[in-house]
Amino acid sequence: MGPIPPLNGLRLFEAAGRCGSFKLAAQELNITPGAVSHGVNALEKWLDVELFDRKRGLALTQSGLEYLSYISAALLMIATATNELTATGQNEPPTLPSD
Repeated sequence: MGPIPPLNGLRLFEAAGRCGSFKLAAQELNITPGAVSHGVNALEKWLDVELFDRKRGLALTQSGLEYLSYISAALLMIATATNELTATGQNEPPTLPSD
């Protein structure tokens, strides 16, 4: 497996890309728009790729649009796996077979 970008940056990018706004993503994540902007900027620097075009408001670049589909799917898989793992009864310790 190759290097993985900071997970917080991916989460911020996914929310901003889905919402189409740093402000709406911030409201959803209960953080400031500045925190979203800084996190996305850090991710873009880490990737060395521009994910958003900020010249006309906030729009995903073609690279950002393609990356968003992968990141959204990956985060959905993580959320699904976590929900399954923590479902009722999953926190019980395994029972050992009796003799």
